Amino acid sequence: MMPSTTLDNMAHWSAHVLDAMSDALLYVDGQGAVRYINPEAERALARNRSELYNKPLWESLPRLLGEVLRRECQVAVDSGKPHLFGAFYGHLNTLLEFRAYPDRSGGLSLLFRDVTQKKIAETRLRRLDHFDPLTSLANRPALFSRLESLSYFCQHHQQHFSIVFIDLDRFKDINDTLGHAAGDFVLVQISGRIAKLVNDTTFAARLGGDEFVIAIEHANETSALALAHHALAEITRPIVIASRDIVLSASIGVSVSDTDCQNGLELLKRASLASRQAKESGRFSVTAYQSAPRPDNLAPKYEREREIRRALELNEFFLVFQPQFQMSSGTLIGAEALIRWNHPERGILGPGEFLSLAEETRLIVDIGNWVIRAATRQIADWREEGLAPPPISINVSARQIFDGSVYEQTMAALEKHSLNGHDIVLEVTESIFLGSEDNYRSVLVKIAALGVPIALDDFGTGYSSLAYVARFPFSTLKIDRVFVHELLARGSSRSIVQAVIALAEGLNMAVLAEGVETQAQVDELSALGCDLAQGFFYQKGLPARLFATEYLISAV
Repeated sequence: MMPSTTLDNMAHWSAHVLDAMSDALLYVDGQGAVRYINPEAERALARNRSELYNKPLWESLPRLLGEVLRRECQVAVDSGKPHLFGAFYGHLNTLLEFRAYPDRSGGLSLLFRDVTQKKIAETRLRRLDHFDPLTSLANRPALFSRLESLSYFCQHHQQHFSIVFIDLDRFKDINDTLGHAAGDFVLVQISGRIAKLVNDTTFAARLGGDEFVIAIEHANETSALALAHHALAEITRPIVIASRDIVLSASIGVSVSDTDCQNGLELLKRASLASRQAKESGRFSVTAYQSAPRPDNLAPKYEREREIRRALELNEFFLVFQPQFQMSSGTLIGAEALIRWNHPERGILGPGEFLSLAEETRLIVDIGNWVIRAATRQIADWREEGLAPPPISINVSARQIFDGSVYEQTMAALEKHSLNGHDIVLEVTESIFLGSEDNYRSVLVKIAALGVPIALDDFGTGYSSLAYVARFPFSTLKIDRVFVHELLARGSSRSIVQAVIALAEGLNMAVLAEGVETQAQVDELSALGCDLAQGFFYQKGLPARLFATEYLISAV
């Protein structure tokens, strides 16, 4: 027989070990009374030993927890086997995980721990599997899974579904000028607006970057286009960042399942191509997928970038000149230099085919500087021929202004060809308002000091607040073609045009309408007080020789 002192020592050692356990431990006898409680159990239940010892466990705790423990412990006793269960402890707002180990006397040991943080972490990990952590919209894998389900359902039930592909325009400008924190804030705001469009038959996801997708069940092209236009209206509502009103636009593509295609991933590809077509047609628009993609749309991005670099080296770019008129008299008052690419394999390409990629790299600066040199050289060539060209408008990018090259390039070009500042006009877009106002303003002030007029292009579609317009040395506001196109169809566009004209008049600026295509638009613009215009109604962009023949030689 083991000496009593040894037994006492072992009992004392066992109690010390149980008290030091990181898990909580209770022993409950056959009548439900607590016969042992270690310090961790006191902490986990927020009860001290005197509140529980020798008292019925189920009655010593809050009713809901006590009922769960009574029921689950009885399961363990009846089965005679260990039993695992969980219980929510509302008093501490914690989730407890219990293991009940019955013994032959009818009592049991309850080993338990607080697993709240563990469960929260597991929930977060599961959420990360299906949701975008920044925007809380569904993520790419969840979207692909949903498209697979939609494809299966529609194929077997002869139903249609649609894809709306949303690509934010010029979002990179926000990251580049305001920083990624501002960019993240904008994405969260846009995602919230997209989420409001979701109902029982729609599913919204962030595909990645600045691209979003809405999948719509039981939708034909008409209903999908209606939702796409609704999404565009939501996206274009101003977002306030650092007391600035930032207005985004988007290029949206729509595709609809049909007998030819019921595969979700293929429809996603089609909607993506349609959004690219919308971007190439001028952005701020919705386009339905209608035809197969052109080969250039499938070319690898790096290959197209290499082609652009080669085009600069081999002088494959050239300019066309679109005339600008005073509508009331028909007088030629200027022309805009527009870049074209004489691609050796694909023929003549417009700027929509390559400038988007150029804007993602420093190539836009190289191209922009080339345009300044080419336009001023053409003015000089015309003058050597004894012609008197009007002021030529040259588009410059925000990145050219940001790195300061536009001032040096402009000054050097004017000096090289002995031109005056007013022989050209520099056109900038509203994206300059995204960056450092002082930096951009100082560059434009220096350019204006050369005598070069500065026009604000695409006014009303971008990021400007009216307060910023007055602080920059603009001489002309150009009404974007989107508002001109919708001038007669939408009262809101007419109101915007009217407000721009009033603003220009109040700031002593000229106002010029872009994209004028019909006599009705000319009449309406004239009635509103806009007398300067350009567009296909008057003339498309013409090569230098043809422009001279049509408008300069006859004036000599």
